[in-house]
Amino acid sequence: MVKQAERRQLTHCRSINELERIHNRYVDRINNHPTNQDIKIKDVDYPVPPIVGTEHIIPLTHSRELIREGKKQHHCVAMYHRLILKGTCYIYKVIKPERATLEIRITPNGKYHIAQLKLDKNEEPSMDTKEAVLQWLMTADKIKDTFLLSKKA
Repeated sequence: MVKQAERRQLTHCRSINELERIHNRYVDRINNHPTNQDIKIKDVDYPVPPIVGTEHIIPLTHSRELIREGKKQHHCVAMYHRLILKGTCYIYKVIKPERATLEIRITPNGKYHIAQLKLDKNEEPSMDTKEAVLQWLMTADKIKDTFLLSKKA
């Protein structure tokens, strides 16, 4: 995935700003060329997500939607393509209270948890957005007994 030249850049990185520039270049490459050798995203439907969406929290059910989400939000969500196909993670776009991207992971013992909730360019969401997502999860009948609260969200 990471080419040798990029690996050298990472090992010689001397600041957070430098690391962010490398990351942003990689994200741009992924989002502008999603069928390249880095990730090989095929045009496919994804497994049905375990948690039904709402008008404001929408599951991504096709690889084209995943690519659009990464471009719109300027992050590397397309890298989760294989995990989505395996059924170990699911991606949702959050419309309100803020535009965000949500990753739900399934642990080896079958429990769900929020792995990530990020705004544009991986910025952190507001407490209102976090609470809206938690409220949605806690009212989802299917997961009431299988949801783990995560400190990352």
